[in-house]
Amino acid sequence: MTDLKLTAMLCSRLCHDLVGPIGAISNGIEILEDETDPDMREQAIGLLARSAKQATGRLRFYRLAFGAAGGEEMPVSLAEARQAAVGLFEDEKADLNWAEADGGDPSLEKTAMRLVLNLIIIGGASLIRGGELAVRMVPSGAGWRVDLTASGPTVKIDEQVVSILRGEGTVEDIETRLVQPLYTSLLAKALGSHIDIGLADESRLTLGAALT
Repeated sequence: MTDLKLTAMLCSRLCHDLVGPIGAISNGIEILEDETDPDMREQAIGLLARSAKQATGRLRFYRLAFGAAGGEEMPVSLAEARQAAVGLFEDEKADLNWAEADGGDPSLEKTAMRLVLNLIIIGGASLIRGGELAVRMVPSGAGWRVDLTASGPTVKIDEQVVSILRGEGTVEDIETRLVQPLYTSLLAKALGSHIDIGLADESRLTLGAALT
């Protein structure tokens, strides 16, 4: 039942994130059906284009962050994941700065890449009033590590989210709004890793984890 509950909660979270742009597409279609004014129709077409782009960007990102596209055994290129993340941030208040790794971009197995992308979700959510999320892949021993820095005028992370990322939450005792941090924590656990969290003040948050 635990796996079923986690799946159901993740699906609810994803549907919630897609309702906005898909609802805007529906509204734009209704305007086009009833409106004859050229200016209003032009605005409706613009709304449709922006909302479709936003929905497509989220779906592409979520496919990598939560899905099993291509099978579990197939590695994911960092370039593909970066492109999906850039698309997710196009309509956000925060900017994403994800530089190419020293020595070239690696390919990571699915669980490691999901961890990177889910940490990006958490880092982006902490930038309440915009700012920058910097992502760096760095060699670590024989493998790789990801380090993220969220910086902006107001950077906040919920104390419950911090506790969950540190492995203190379970599916049985959380609500749907916290399922994505729990999923992130489970990904780190599956890799035999842990998530490092640093919040010195309300202008900078750091997140990091070993990936291999």
